[in-house]
Formats: sequence, C-alpha cells, structure tokens
Amino acid sequence: MQRISGAMGLSNAINAALARDGDRSLPPPLFVFDFDRTLTNGMSKPGEEVELSKVVRGGEDTVRALQRAKDAGAGLYIITARAPRALTVEQLYASLDNAQSALSPFFRRGTEAPEEFTVKDADGNDIPLARGGNIFAADYQKAAALAQIIREQGQDSLRAFFFDDAIVNAHVVATATKLHLSSSSEIPDVALTSYWWDTYEEETGPNRSMTPSHTATTDSNYADFARHMLSDFGVTKEEADLRIEAYRTISTGTRNRRKAGDPVGGEELSKVQAACKEMRAKMAPLAATLGARFARGPRPPPVPVPVRPNSSYNAFEAGKILHEAELNDIRTAKKISGGVKSIGGGLGGLFGRPRGPRGPAPPKSDWRTKAANEKARAEAAKKLFENRKVASLPPGPLDAPRWETAFQVESPDEGTTGGLTFVATLAGAFAIKSANDLAEEYVGTKFLQAGGVPVPNMRVVFPGGEEHGLILKSVEEVAKQYSRRGDAEGAGKIMLHELTSMRKFDGPLLLMELVEGAFTLNELTDADQAVDILEVGGGRGGGGGGGNGGGAMDKRARSRLDAIGRTWVLDAVLGFRDRFTSRLNYAQYDEAVVTAEGDGEGEKLFLTGNCDNVLFTPFKLGFAAIDSHCKLIRGDGDSAAKKVADEQFSTSAERLQGELGGLLGEDGIRSLDWLRFTVKVVSGHLLSNEALECAQQGAIRGIMAVDRAIEWAKSALEFARDGSSDGGERWAKSMSRINLDALITTGLIVRSIMGDHNLDVGVSEEEATEDIEEGNEREGRVVLNNEILQTAREIGADVRVWAALSSKLRKVLSDERVLGISSGEHSNGDFWQS
Repeated sequence: MQRISGAMGLSNAINAALARDGDRSLPPPLFVFDFDRTLTNGMSKPGEEVELSKVVRGGEDTVRALQRAKDAGAGLYIITARAPRALTVEQLYASLDNAQSALSPFFRRGTEAPEEFTVKDADGNDIPLARGGNIFAADYQKAAALAQIIREQGQDSLRAFFFDDAIVNAHVVATATKLHLSSSSEIPDVALTSYWWDTYEEETGPNRSMTPSHTATTDSNYADFARHMLSDFGVTKEEADLRIEAYRTISTGTRNRRKAGDPVGGEELSKVQAACKEMRAKMAPLAATLGARFARGPRPPPVPVPVRPNSSYNAFEAGKILHEAELNDIRTAKKISGGVKSIGGGLGGLFGRPRGPRGPAPPKSDWRTKAANEKARAEAAKKLFENRKVASLPPGPLDAPRWETAFQVESPDEGTTGGLTFVATLAGAFAIKSANDLAEEYVGTKFLQAGGVPVPNMRVVFPGGEEHGLILKSVEEVAKQYSRRGDAEGAGKIMLHELTSMRKFDGPLLLMELVEGAFTLNELTDADQAVDILEVGGGRGGGGGGGNGGGAMDKRARSRLDAIGRTWVLDAVLGFRDRFTSRLNYAQYDEAVVTAEGDGEGEKLFLTGNCDNVLFTPFKLGFAAIDSHCKLIRGDGDSAAKKVADEQFSTSAERLQGELGGLLGEDGIRSLDWLRFTVKVVSGHLLSNEALECAQQGAIRGIMAVDRAIEWAKSALEFARDGSSDGGERWAKSMSRINLDALITTGLIVRSIMGDHNLDVGVSEEEATEDIEEGNEREGRVVLNNEILQTAREIGADVRVWAALSSKLRKVLSDERVLGISSGEHSNGDFWQS
C-alpha cells in the first residue's frame, strides 16, 4: 500500500513504475484505475471548450503518463464503483466520448456490447460484474474485478498497480485481491501495489483544483471505521483530526472558528476592535442625518384635497353598468334556449361606434397531429439509409473525393475504433480518422505497405489547408440535410459525435480508402467459412484448386496467408503487439496455450490478439491490415521515462532471431503455430500444414522486404522532420517521436537472419495475383438499367455508388440537388433553429 498526493501524483507513480521496468523479459506492467475523481475531475457539455485539468485529474501530466504506459505495451483498465450494469459501462463510454475524451484512446472498449456476468469468490458465492472491453463496473467488489483482470493476463511475474481516490477501495484491493485469486486452480504470480491517491492537498491547498468531498458521508475517507486504513497509508490520528477540522471549516465558510468559552487572544481582539472603529467611522454621517431628522419630530398631517366632478369617469361607470346588464341577458338566454342572444351594437355601440362583421374563426390547434406528422417525417428520413451503411458502398478515389457532394456520415459500430468517421460522397465512401497519434498510424501503415502487405491507401489532410476546412464544412452540411428532412436525431449525432471528434484534436485528419466487402478475422464464425477463406490445396477438401474454391479462390487464400506472414514479421519490426500474439511478443506463450486449451476462456481471448485489425475481402488480394502503428517511440519528459521509451523494443534480439530464424529450419511452420491456434479459437477450424507453409513463405518474404520498408521510413521521416511536408512544424514534431534508430536496429536484427540469401520461396507476387485479378473482374460486374445510368449522369454520381443506393434515396437526392426541391425547414430541437 502506498499513498500519493498532488495533481501530479498519478503521473509520477506511472512514470516511476515504467522506469523500474528494465527487465524486458518480464511482461509489461498492468495499470488499473478508478474512474470518478481518480481519472476524472468534473464534467463539461459536448462541444464546450474546457481546460483539460478541469475534466481530467492531473490534466496533461496524467494524459502524457497514460500515453507512455500505452506505448510501453502496458495493460490499461478502469474499474468503477458504480453499479455492475451494462448501462453503467455505456455511461462511462459517453463520458469518454465527451468530457473525458482525452482519456478515450487509452482504454479499449472491445468489439461486443457491454455485458453483465458473475465470478465466484473464495467461498463460491456469486459476485456480479459488468464490462465492456477494458472497462469494468464492480460496485464495491473492485478486488474481485481486479482478480479477474489479472487472471485474464495469464502471465507470471506480473506487476499490477491499482489507483483509487477512496481509501476503502484502495485498502480492500490491497488486502483482498490475493484472496480472490486463491479461488483459481492456479494462483497467478503477481506483485500488486495499491495506491491511495489522496485528494486532501488538491481540495484544501492554496491552489485548489478539486471540489472538497463531504466528510459526513458514510464512504468518507475520514469515517470512524476507516481510521485504521488511514494509519496503514501513513496518516496519523492527529493528522486525520486536523484534516476533518479543515474540511469542516470549508463547509461552514470559515477557516478559523473559535469555540464557545475560548479566550479571545490579543491579536484577535485588536483586529475586532479595529474593525469596529472603522465601521463606526463609516456609519457616523448616517447616524448624524437620522438624528437630526428625528429631532424635528413627526410630520404635519396632509391637507385634504376636495373631490372634483369627472364627467368622463361617470360616463365610463354608466357604460359598465349597461355592459354588465347585457352580459346577464346573454347568460339568461343561454340557460333558457341554449342560444346566444345578440348584443345590439356591442360595446362599441355604447360609445357611438357600431361593431363590424366578424371574420372566420381561427383553426383549432391539433398538437397531437403535428407531433405525429413530425415523427412520421423523421422515420421516413431515417429509412432512406435503412440497412445500408457507408462502409458497404464502393470506395471512392482518394485523389478526387468530391467532399461538396457528401450525403451520408456515420461512426463505426459501438466499441470499435474511436475517432473514426465514415463519409459517403457521390464519388464513393471514405474513412476519416482523427487522433493524437496519427503519425504512429501513418508510419505503421506505410511501413507495412512498403514491405508488400496489402493496406488501405491513405493520405494526411493538414489543418489550415483548403481541403481540411472543406471536409468539416461538408460534414456539417450533411447534418443540415438530415435536419431539413426531419431527422433531428441523426443531425445531432453528426454534430455532437462525428464533427466533434474531427475537431477535438485540432490536428490533421487521416483520409483512408475503405476496404470493399471486408469482414474481420473475428467474424470467421464457423469452420466451413475458415476453409473457404484460408485453406489451400488439399486443405480445401478436394486437393489442388478444387473443393469450394476453384483456382481463383485457392490463389486468393494463398495471397491472404502470404500477407498474414508478412504482417507478422513487419509488426515485430515496428514493435506493434496489438494484432497477433505469439512467441515474438509473449515469452510465456507456450504455457499460456496449454492453459487456454484447458478451460481458459480469458486466456484464449488474450492469445488471439486483436483480430479486428485483420480484414478479409473477396476483392484484390483478399486481405488488408488496418489500425497499424509504429510503437518505437522516443520518450519526452524526465530522464527515467525517456530512457524507458528510447529502449522500448517490443521483442528482444534473441527472441527475434530465434523465432524468425526458425522459419528456415526443418520444422519451419512451428513458428506459425500461433496462427493455427488463433484460427481454431475463432472459427473451430484447424489449419492444414500446407496453409501454414504459405504463411511461412509470406513471413520469409517479409524478412526480405525489411530493407525496402526501412528505406521508406528513412525517407519519409527525414522529409517530415526538415519541414518539407505540408504539415509544418507540428507534423514534424509528431513524426520526430518515431524512434528511427530503434527501427533501423530492429530491422537489421531481422534482416540478418537471411544473410545475403535471396531464397526461392515459391510463386512470385505477380503470378500469385494473376488469377485473382481475373476473378475480381467477374465479381465486380454490376448490371445497371437505363434509369440508373441516366440519373447518375444528371447528378454527377459514380455509377456503382448510385446503383448501391435505395430508389427512395436516389429520388430525394435528385429532387434536392438536380431539381432544387427543398426537403423543408430545419427540424425542431436541432442546431440551426433560431
């Protein structure tokens, strides 16, 4: 147990933990945080500009420390004391998307919706928990949740660090976590440090940065039952009493309050006497004025004013009497005959002006009908895009996106990559990403591309340029289109989520080509599908190019396996450990596989890596690697943290040489058995040896391509650092964080495995894609009718994009953009109502 304090308490603790992480054979550390008042420090409205320290405790120091931990490969988790419900996790998602958006990149949300589940304690009792990716809701059972997280790591010699502002949670985690771990068949070897992040200094100090907590609540850090916990964290009874008094004086509005019966000291008495003297001096003029006034006695009574006759008033009174009489006649007539007796001349007749003819009665207001019409209009607007997402449209050309023709904007499914927006224009579909680590993704993706891995094409759009402003303007225009059609909800979502996401980092945007017809490795739902996608030759069930696939499908499967092998090698050079888990980046891989093949579901999840970063497609080479990053990052900050960052290689030289060198041995496919395990866990299919041999050939090709990739990295980084790119100084600074020296060193280690050999590893890349391209032409044909061709020409749309839209959406777009027919006024409750 340790106590930290001050706004930089968390960042200092994380940096210290990383500085001690010198043994690269040990697994990366695990950092687990409470959410409210540990990571957070208040709230803000969506779109409101708020100083970071007012919504994130510790501000920029905390964010930088979390970035260092993420770069070091550390596990980052949240355990909140809120109710263990899926809705709670979604509430935290909302906080990370809005007020605490700076924290969002550090905590993985997973690919599934939040779930509720139970774990057993040491006595076999059920403990309810909820989670979404690395975010847990556990009520006050944080020790049980932390034990679950530790078990999922499946690593020996693990160092775990827990942080909480509530002393009860920090103390219970420190004392009870091992008890929960003892309920497992195998007790993990873990060194746990539980930190109490003391809020006293930030709540009561001279520069207060937090709202003081109430000491009268049952969960107060200073409750009677917590006195022994305070002592364990180094707070004595006397110090605790002084703190309670300080909180009490803040709550009552006084910093020093004298108790009844206490003598008044000389200094205090002199201050009171001086204040009284000053007040009497200020009140003296008023006292003199009031005294003189009272000395004169009471005022004389007022002189009575005679009443004068008023003919106008008398006439008004007479008219009022006549009017009341007519009203009484009307009431009487209603009671007798149900009719309304006419007033001869009306009130105007009393003053000589007869009443004119009455106009038509105004229509009755039917708010229910109006509300129903608005609802029906909104539903009709939403159905224009029903069952058809942006990502399903044909991809558009990056060199001619035609942003002014944008008509649909959306985010990916819940739980996937944050900061990603899909935009559809009449030229095609595009992906736009905004984040604070775009340089890492840009270098990682282009490095793989230089090494022969199929990746989505991409380019950077820098702020201040014409296109950057046009993208933001076009996204807002789409929201206005939604609003005019009646979809206020869709318009608000674009403004609050997609557009806010693009603007919040105030930096460049990464424009990426969409991968057509793509699905992830995680979506291989059964063995038959895995055979179609990844099996070759005899593994297809018929030998050669037979079975389900034919020649083109067999060639495409070989292409996918080749790309997987290349990606595995080049990820290792980049220090990128998120996509695949193998012996290259996990020293205890073999032991973990044995555990997972027993009953280790959490272990299986860890050992399959992030399969959502691997895409399969029926087009082109059948494969694409996405969300790739270069994780060889230079440190910035104190010397200890800088040393850690500069030395951070995701794998040791010995492990690289051992695993990759094994590719050339007699049992070379053993180095790829991680792929067989991953596919089996995901789909249930056991890859054939022939399939692994294809991946082995791809890995060898990847080793041979390292030189080419390194040369690209040198050129790109030097070009950006000397200010030659359009990104200017800011982009140069981001690119300078890439540790080129570490990248070159790792590349030399990998390339030295092959020596000067250029091995014949089978079919060339050109031969491998020959049949595939022929298949693409057959699969890419679209039958179009004359009406679609004509309207596409009229509006200037790509024919394939236009044909993919529903007939209703095509008509609406033609009416709005060709015929100039407005869809209506802006919807109620949106951003453009005056």
